[in-house]
Amino acid sequence: MRSIAVVVIGIAAISAAFSQQPAASHQQELQRLRQSIEATRARIRDLSRRESTAMRSLTATQRQQKNLYRMVNDLSFRLRLLEDSLSSIETRIVQTRTSISNAEDRWKLLTRRMHENNVAARGSVRSSDLHAYLYAQTTQSTVALRSQLTSVADSLSSRMEYLDDISQAQERSLREQQQKKNALSQTLTRQTKEIQTVRATKQQLVEELRKKQQSAAKIRAMIEQLVAKERKQRSQQSRVKPGAPPARARGRESREPMVASSAPERGPFQAKSLPWPTSGRSILHGYGTYTNPSTGTSHENPGIDIKAQTGTNVTCVAKGQVSTITWLPGFGSLVIVDHQNGFRTVYANLASVSVGRGSSVSQGTRIGASGSNLDGDLVHFEIWIDGKRINPLTYLR
Repeated sequence: MRSIAVVVIGIAAISAAFSQQPAASHQQELQRLRQSIEATRARIRDLSRRESTAMRSLTATQRQQKNLYRMVNDLSFRLRLLEDSLSSIETRIVQTRTSISNAEDRWKLLTRRMHENNVAARGSVRSSDLHAYLYAQTTQSTVALRSQLTSVADSLSSRMEYLDDISQAQERSLREQQQKKNALSQTLTRQTKEIQTVRATKQQLVEELRKKQQSAAKIRAMIEQLVAKERKQRSQQSRVKPGAPPARARGRESREPMVASSAPERGPFQAKSLPWPTSGRSILHGYGTYTNPSTGTSHENPGIDIKAQTGTNVTCVAKGQVSTITWLPGFGSLVIVDHQNGFRTVYANLASVSVGRGSSVSQGTRIGASGSNLDGDLVHFEIWIDGKRINPLTYLR
């Protein structure tokens, strides 16, 4: 809805400003504006698609994170069970080894008593055989019990080693899943920020286009008012001066296109004769339609945008008088100089202004310092002739 409002505002502004133009020129200007607005709307649609894609990706990542959390919890539970099993096996191993030790102690005690009995019953064959028989049976049972308990202990030790290997593998898997979990959290954070950036950029595109369209229309209106005021003064002067051009001819002039079809030469305004308003001559955006490479915003540029680090001196290109000082959204501080020969120059996107309204300026007079906007650090410069804009590069040397 906001992009539709932008289109309506732009068309309304251009229609009001061009109400006195010939039909062909009017249609050309409207066509250029429509193309510029459509390019911006296409960029906004692209951002909407990017936003939708990012949201789908975010949802998929959230599902993946949920599954991963479930897997991590399952691994943690299984590890706890393994640890309990290992603890139980360790207890059984200790108990088994204690039983082996107790059996060996009983066998040793029995052996000692058998020896004592043999000594006491020496000379009695029957008694000695009986003791030997009992000793042999006890020894055999003790050896069998010790062998059985040792086998159990070895089995438990093997089981413990096996479970320990599984536990280590589960711990490695848990660490890997934790790393994936952390990576997913970072991905979610990055995707959320990307969505926020896309939404902010889209909103900024719409707002910047709206501001520039309104401000460009205001600049045109200011130039028209200055031209109309100048024509009114000339009309008043013509009433007392013979040989003045008829009013009908002046009326036709007021309906000339807002874009000059030729390059008139008056005074210092000769082809390739004017100095640049800045020390640098690198053009960021040329005259006519341009597209911001970072945001994709299309805009009909009524002048040129010159690259200039913020704070760069901006100077007047020719002798004249400051007729307007104002501030406009998208153009910042703005100064219009009337060169009193039908030509007017516009210096915009200024961080500060060094001249006053009505003051006389010469070629090289400091107008102010350059600023920055959404498109970067730059100075916006325009040239108008009799209320019609013209490509500044026609006159800059």
